[in-house]
Amino acid sequence: LALQGAGPGKVVALLLPSSGSFVCSYYGILRTGAAVLALNPMMPPEILQRQLGVSGAIGLITTQGLAKALEASG
Repeated sequence: LALQGAGPGKVVALLLPSSGSFVCSYYGILRTGAAVLALNPMMPPEILQRQLGVSGAIGLITTQGLAKALEASG
């Protein structure tokens, strides 16, 4: 993550169901010094897109299925 620009003053979005992967990713983001934007996978894709845009997140950690849903919405 740090090699991709995550660090202090940056935001990395996290769109995962509650799982071990969520926990590991959450703490991995924090370890870089970046802030975590935890997104709820149950929200409509349009709202998630808006949250991503407003936050200025430099990256998104998610699953392939959730990424496809976001791409399909815009």
